[in-house]
Amino acid sequence: MRVGLVGANPVVEPAQRDGSTAAMAAAMAARGADVTVYAPRHDAEAPETLEVDGFRVVQMPQTVGAGASDLAGVLNDFARFLVDRWSTERPDVVHAGSWIHGVAAQLSADRHSIPTVQALPELGATLTRRQSRVVGPPARTRLERLLARTATRVAAACSEDVEDLIRMGCARSRIAVLPQGVDVDAFAPTGPVADRKVDQENGFRIVAAVDHFLPHHGLDDLIRVIAKLPAAELVIVGGPVFDGLEHDPEAARLQRLAVDEGVSGRVRLTGALPVDERAALLRSADVFACASWYEPTNPALLEAMACGVPVVATEAGAAGDVVIHDVTGLMVPPRNSPKLFAALTAMLHGGLLREGMGLAGRARARSCYGWDRVASETENALQRAVDAHAARPATRSTVGAR
Repeated sequence: MRVGLVGANPVVEPAQRDGSTAAMAAAMAARGADVTVYAPRHDAEAPETLEVDGFRVVQMPQTVGAGASDLAGVLNDFARFLVDRWSTERPDVVHAGSWIHGVAAQLSADRHSIPTVQALPELGATLTRRQSRVVGPPARTRLERLLARTATRVAAACSEDVEDLIRMGCARSRIAVLPQGVDVDAFAPTGPVADRKVDQENGFRIVAAVDHFLPHHGLDDLIRVIAKLPAAELVIVGGPVFDGLEHDPEAARLQRLAVDEGVSGRVRLTGALPVDERAALLRSADVFACASWYEPTNPALLEAMACGVPVVATEAGAAGDVVIHDVTGLMVPPRNSPKLFAALTAMLHGGLLREGMGLAGRARARSCYGWDRVASETENALQRAVDAHAARPATRSTVGAR
């Protein structure tokens, strides 16, 4: 199968939190697929086509710094490039990794009658509702709705998003839940361990990790809970690199909150970390905490489980699919500090319970969320899109219509 992945550039972004584009492409290539990644160019001097880990990377027009004001121009540039490219190098199926890449991919695929699988990993309408503020450019929700209706199949990041996609006009039969994967070799119970500042005998380390510091990640709730756990240290991974934390408004707000709660000495922000340092820090933790109100993809949660770290997570987004309550961790309602405190207390003082949940989490991460397993599920969704496309009469997409 010739697969075209349209999304993030794995050449410049493999060290980011998930590295999902590179990991997925490599896993699918290892399974025998002919994979080409079509991605925005980040380096004007780099060659247009590269070979990386068994797959090809074709770099599209450079769009670094593109904002909402020139969104139409960006999409047009992407679409023109893909239409021309697919005239001579037509994939059997296209998998787009986000709404902004998906619009260009869908327009181009329609031109060449190529089936599509559209991933919508964070729905703008859902984020807006949960955060009580508009997220992204005004056109985002409209374009996501059009993609949900016109793509051959739609990939939801978590089960919680399925109902939202149905409300957007996507038939349930066209939806597949395709989870995030994790590198179970890089994130494993054995390996280097980060130094701990807490007392090894009497203190506990809680680690929380996010991509960006956003209100819906629930970090405020964790800081307030730490104030009630005098023997615990909270380490927050994510946001900008460490040197950029002092210029990040949300990082400054979290640090002020820690001061107000009297726990500034027990709350530490590390900034973004590379894979090896993130894995070492996770191995040093007694528990991984996720207090997000909505996080449809949560690679850090899987990384913690793969490292054998038990988790306390809110019943929201990816955690609802990944964590098995009372087996791999404890689940609590989102935005409920008393229950979050109770769960963390029970886990930290659980002894054998904590160890058993960590072992169960590692087993679940390996069996269900290793990249080979996720690639297999993705290939099934792609093949179903190919079969469905072949069975239906030709129709013209309305993506981009006003």
